[in-house]
Amino acid sequence: MADPVVVLIMGDSNAGTFGPYVQSLVEEPGVVDVRLDYTASTGLSRPDAYNWPQHIRDSLVEHDPDIVVVTFGGNDAQGLTAPCSNEADTCELDVVVPQANETNAAQWRAEYSQRVTDVLDIILDDPDRKVIWVGVPNAADVEFTELLRIQDQAVREALAGYDDVVFVDTWDRFDGRSGGIAELIVDPRDGEAKPVRQSDGFHLNEDGAEILAIDIDAEIQQMLDRLGVER
Repeated sequence: MADPVVVLIMGDSNAGTFGPYVQSLVEEPGVVDVRLDYTASTGLSRPDAYNWPQHIRDSLVEHDPDIVVVTFGGNDAQGLTAPCSNEADTCELDVVVPQANETNAAQWRAEYSQRVTDVLDIILDDPDRKVIWVGVPNAADVEFTELLRIQDQAVREALAGYDDVVFVDTWDRFDGRSGGIAELIVDPRDGEAKPVRQSDGFHLNEDGAEILAIDIDAEIQQMLDRLGVER
């Protein structure tokens, strides 16, 4: 009997919101094994606080996934510190680019885009591995949204260099028609319009996370089909 396909979901607290529902949709004993690896209040901006590149290397060795679903963003709209020079989980604080503003937005975007590229190169060290990158949503707060927009652009610029990486556009999925966040989103499971955000105006609530999980599941199912997985 062939080993099950391993799907690894990695990232920050957003991965923790949609990850369990993706697991419930995708996992099938002996056929597809879904594993969750997320840490709240982390991201790619502060490797001095949490060294995601090294953690990803370690997690890939531990799980050897066939498909990786990855997301970062909610904590990354801040100054960018230097990558760690060793394999420790944390390192010294060394700010490379301050929080994005009117004068340094291009520099911030270029540096963050490189960090996304670095993560993808680590994951795609195995050329047979498939990647789904889940984008960041906007927020109710206008200033926070502008920072998130710069970050979203940086991610899209990085992903443009990878033909086979699938991007799930969370921003467009939960964007309001007139800008800002959508007050209600139609749930494809029952056709009802529902609130999808938590009280902080950024994180998805349970319904929002499960709607996003359905979008992610659709991409995973296509990948499983291409891998010839019989379910």
